[in-house]
Amino acid sequence: MKMHRRDYIVINLGYTANVPYFLTYGLISRGIQSVNLIPITIVNSYYGKIYYGSIFNNNPLNVPIFLVKSTTRFVFYRNVSRIIKFLLKRVLKVIIHIHSYNRYNDISFMYLLKKIGLNRVKIVWHFHGSDLRSISFDKVRFIDKISAAIIVSTPDLLIQCKRFNLQCDIIPNIYDPLIDKIIQRFPVSSDNDIRIFIPTRFDYSKGLNVFFDYLLKVIEDLYDKRIAITLVMWPRTRRLLYPYLNKLGKYNNVSLRIIPLLPRIDLFKYMMDHDLIIGQFKLGSLGMTEVEALALQKNVIMGPLEKITLKFYNDALPVIVIQSSNDLRILLRKKPKPNIEGRKFVKKHHSMNIVIEKLIKLYSEIL
Repeated sequence: MKMHRRDYIVINLGYTANVPYFLTYGLISRGIQSVNLIPITIVNSYYGKIYYGSIFNNNPLNVPIFLVKSTTRFVFYRNVSRIIKFLLKRVLKVIIHIHSYNRYNDISFMYLLKKIGLNRVKIVWHFHGSDLRSISFDKVRFIDKISAAIIVSTPDLLIQCKRFNLQCDIIPNIYDPLIDKIIQRFPVSSDNDIRIFIPTRFDYSKGLNVFFDYLLKVIEDLYDKRIAITLVMWPRTRRLLYPYLNKLGKYNNVSLRIIPLLPRIDLFKYMMDHDLIIGQFKLGSLGMTEVEALALQKNVIMGPLEKITLKFYNDALPVIVIQSSNDLRILLRKKPKPNIEGRKFVKKHHSMNIVIEKLIKLYSEIL
């Protein structure tokens, strides 16, 4: 029997990179009931600055949000189970679309399943990056056992799926629908400085150290160019970044600006004011930073792209690939122009309609 869209509801559980928020909004726009459950601890935390639905960004798309008390994992799951049982009184089926494994404990989750039962509940597990790269085999087996579907947000994660012998589907990241309005509000930089913005946290998996190593090799050759670098300082990775900042601070042609985590609207304002954006330099895939920067017509610097990424898109990726310090030297010789092709690419592969259509198809297959 084919399930009508009003016969089920999708719970986006979690807060990874704002994806649950966007998916909830997109599903509702297509006539599917959906809510976003967020642990209240993130709303009141310092990291809440980067998430919609938090006290820092409010709820600009009017997405139905449940703030779940989460003093412990057990309390969190007890409250989640109560919400699901309440929703099951109004629909035939519930899809729990879970984002990021590391907030979910096996014992606590088994308590949730026991409370609500699996006959009317389907679980979709959504990996977004480091959560899959650092997961244990035991956790993977547990997730595979309870999930009706497992999805990833970037093609490179299929390599990890193969490693764990998981059957994974790809649901690409949605670019923020508010960007279409934001791009008209903020002017681009007009001076001759080459402005680089790095909003990503500094850790070795993302490879920002490789970029800084390249930059230190060529910075003396660029004595006649002014390079302005703005970095978002993530508390847990600051000690890894300091040695590079100390070395770059010795050069007169480099200006460094360190800023704290930003609310979303301020983040986009900074992106618009810079020429080059760096996110997952080493990983060879388009994360949320890259997707949103391209949507804003910004030039994105990346390391060598994964073959599986190129195969997935089957399209030229409008990013600047840096494979050596010499590539970076050539790039920084000239102020780049707006990346018009980047915006076209994102609209083609990461727009709300494209992504939600793929997600609805997946849901229909597991119901």
